Amino acid sequence: DYTLSSILILNANEVVSGFVNGSIVIWEIVTGRFIRELDGHRDKIISMSKLSDGCILSNSRDKTLRLWNNFNNTKLVTTNDYLIKSIHVLPNDNIVTRSHENLRLWSVESGIFTSDTICSDYNVYDISSISNLSNGHILTGHEDGSIRIWIKESDIWNFKYLKSFEGKHMPVNNLLVLENDRIIYGNDYNLYICKITTNKTVDIYN
Repeated sequence: DYTLSSILILNANEVVSGFVNGSIVIWEIVTGRFIRELDGHRDKIISMSKLSDGCILSNSRDKTLRLWNNFNNTKLVTTNDYLIKSIHVLPNDNIVTRSHENLRLWSVESGIFTSDTICSDYNVYDISSISNLSNGHILTGHEDGSIRIWIKESDIWNFKYLKSFEGKHMPVNNLLVLENDRIIYGNDYNLYICKITTNKTVDIYN
């Protein structure tokens, strides 16, 4: 079933499409020319992201994450106990994943995936979006309209629930970090700009 389920802009010349049958295909943007197919997943591609070195990270309903080298078509695989709902790549190429059961931080060294559990309690179940601050802290948006900050302590990736922004009682569907200690996030009707240190909304767009 070559029904499109995910798309990723790889660079100025190439786009990547993921399909319901687990296939991943790289195309040339201008001409639409087929470049190559990445074969390995056995179920729907849920999402894809790009690492700084150009590798493609793919998440599938077959409960695997795969890291693909676009140039020689090699892949590095990890199998997960839970279905991952979303992935977020940090600036240092560490990876945050969310399932219904946990929020995990992954790193990849020499082709080996290692992970730490950030959280595995009720704070995870309703996560609807993920972003990060430049200092390494993780932001999560939730179905109840709250935004939570997870802190890196010392040199260990050990996150904890810090505080909740005043809820808008709508899911935080998008969450991005701006300059000057601000974030922008949206629900079904509005976009909000909020200052992190004061937890005050400074602009509303509707």
